[in-house]
Amino acid sequence: MPRHGLATPGDPHEKVIGPVLGYYIACYTVRNADGFYGYAKLCADRPPDVWDAPQAMEKVTCGPYPHPERALVGVVSRARTTLEHRLNGTLWWG
Repeated sequence: MPRHGLATPGDPHEKVIGPVLGYYIACYTVRNADGFYGYAKLCADRPPDVWDAPQAMEKVTCGPYPHPERALVGVVSRARTTLEHRLNGTLWWG
């Protein structure tokens, strides 16, 4: 049964990836009229799933994309860039 009414068991567009530069990326996609958007939560510790990531230190998003796979790749790329800038101590707003 889906938790929070959102998660779909086995959904390939909901992933916890990592460690990436020592952190975890809990990411998922959402479709609206414009296309697919990717959302990610950056976490110091591995969350149990994308919806239970209360310790997220930052959130990023990107889109729209024509396909959910592209939205997922896009948001993981943006999350990695955000982590790189955080670790380098540079300001980056995207």
